[in-house]
Amino acid sequence: MIDKTQISQKSSIQKTPGVCGGNARIRDTRIPVWTLVSFREQGVSEEELLKNYPELNQEDLEAAWTYYANNKAEIAQIIEAEHSKSLYDSDFNLWVEETVKQLQAKNYEMIDWDNLIEEVADLSRSEKRALKSLLTRLLEHLLLIAYWDSERDYNLGHWAGEIQNFRNDILELLATSPSLKPYLIEVFDDCYQNARKFVIKKTRLAPKVFPTEAIATVEQALDEDWLPIGSHE
Repeated sequence: MIDKTQISQKSSIQKTPGVCGGNARIRDTRIPVWTLVSFREQGVSEEELLKNYPELNQEDLEAAWTYYANNKAEIAQIIEAEHSKSLYDSDFNLWVEETVKQLQAKNYEMIDWDNLIEEVADLSRSEKRALKSLLTRLLEHLLLIAYWDSERDYNLGHWAGEIQNFRNDILELLATSPSLKPYLIEVFDDCYQNARKFVIKKTRLAPKVFPTEAIATVEQALDEDWLPIGSHE
């Protein structure tokens, strides 16, 4: 059976898959070589390192420096990648700029992949949240026009304008991401129920005034020429 642990520097430096990201570390500790090198480059003395890491000895530090001397590119890449991860938390805009530069230069080893993947995934979630919010607001105003008779004459122009704005925003979002159309259909009924709850509280009308089933189809809701005035009478 082959031992998965790769050992060098007279057993002082080890690489074990799943431990410290598989990066070179000191013996059986979880102290990566790159961490020690990074501290040294920041001006931390060997005395301070030994004080901060009591499980290490002088031979461990010498092994780390020797490994670094023989593998400078490897350690530099790891330090750069770790710097990118910390940059994500401290300065998001700068993290984006640095990530774009690394992608353009095809320096894939330097990419903070975990956070980049999360950000890309969040783009989809953000679009879905925006679509659901816009659809709910659209349905709220359709319900107001259809059933709040005492306020309709005074507010009709404003409500109709808001309806058109919401329709425009939804259609623009769908034009940019057509694959969201099935999601729009999927959440349509939920959005209608949320809109119904809102207008019941806003108008203080009896809940029975507002139908429990949607007063419009998806196509009607997005049709700029359709309004529900008189459709409930």
